[in-house]
Amino acid sequence: MRALSADFERHGETVIEAVRTTSEPATYLRVVASPPRQEIKARIPEDKPTDEEVELLNEQHNRR
Repeated sequence: MRALSADFERHGETVIEAVRTTSEPATYLRVVASPPRQEIKARIPEDKPTDEEVELLNEQHNRR
């Protein structure tokens, strides 16, 4: 995910413009018209989560 994020930060707007205007306008339209997906938030724990973190995650999950 970090590599994908870094790639988008570096090339995102340029690639979007190129796809939209020159190379594949149908692909651009398909992506733009598709429903948004849920934001994915991930973290890689270095060790076990604390009780507070587990409680917070449970609360976030139950709100969905």
